Amino acid sequence: MNKEEQTWWGVFLVIPMIFGYNLADALAPDDKTEFLYAALFGGAGALMGAGIYYLMKDKSKGLKIASATGLFAVGILALYWAVSQPTDEEILNTDWVTQTIGEVQFDSPEKLTLRTSEIPASAKWFYKEMKLYSDGKNDRLTTFLDSKITVDTLAIADAYSNALESMLKKHSINPAKLKLKTFSSDEEEISAMFTFDLNGETVNGYGHMFKKGEVLESVWLMPVTKGFSKEYIEEFEAGIIPNY
Repeated sequence: MNKEEQTWWGVFLVIPMIFGYNLADALAPDDKTEFLYAALFGGAGALMGAGIYYLMKDKSKGLKIASATGLFAVGILALYWAVSQPTDEEILNTDWVTQTIGEVQFDSPEKLTLRTSEIPASAKWFYKEMKLYSDGKNDRLTTFLDSKITVDTLAIADAYSNALESMLKKHSINPAKLKLKTFSSDEEEISAMFTFDLNGETVNGYGHMFKKGEVLESVWLMPVTKGFSKEYIEEFEAGIIPNY
């Protein structure tokens, strides 16, 4: 393999590998699987690049340049597809999934899956059981907390405030700057939209909590890098049906 062939080999191999690694970063659901995705997409990119090189190695320089340019363009389009997100208006026009967790039925764009059932050591005094479900998104989360608690005298308004404050602090958001709009509230249920500043932009989130005896369940729409539209929140709230 002479110097020119080595150069073209590197071009056709490196371009799809780089885009493969970037696709892995965009599509991996969490940090734990990012390495697996990187190996998978990077390896697939390398195989594709090697195949294109062997198809083009005896072709003219002009065809090789055109092929490399086309490969780069395909990579850009693939990355754009991977990172582009549908708008809330588009999501509202899709079929949502109806799901029941604990005693609550609700609709959401994607099914939530169990992420953990382990109670943190610092919270074992408060929880008897705790199951956390999530859609695993990186930009904003839909989560459901299904739990049983040890405290009999806990007011649901306090439980809601404490849970929300804890989630906000986890994402380095100052709870003092939060604005809360309560939709409904009684001794067993509270529903509210909250608004705060995130990277210079005002974003909306939502939480609905239910308490019946030792059972404490809540579902949340939590902004991480972007929020939810008011129309999205209204649609989400309308699909919540507690079986109490």
